[in-house]
Amino acid sequence: MSSVSVDDVRDVVNVSSAEVPDAKVLKIIKRAEVMLYWMILLKVYKDFWTYSNLVLKPWLDYEFNYPMNWRDFSEKYQ
Repeated sequence: MSSVSVDDVRDVVNVSSAEVPDAKVLKIIKRAEVMLYWMILLKVYKDFWTYSNLVLKPWLDYEFNYPMNWRDFSEKYQ
C-alpha cells in the first residue's frame, strides 16, 4: 500500500499548515486508514458469504441430508 503524507492531504483539501495543524491532519489520515480497512474486510466477508450461500450451502445440504452408504458403494464397485 502507498503512504499518504500530511502535505498530500493539505494539497488535496487546499488548506495551509496555519489553518489545520499537523496533528489534526494525521488524525484524519488514521481515520481514513481505519475506514478503508473495514470497507475491505466487509467486502471480502460479503463475497465469501455470497459464495458460501450459492455454492457451498447446496452442496453441504445435499451431503448431510443424503449421506452415501459407503458399504453399498464398496459392494457395487468391487
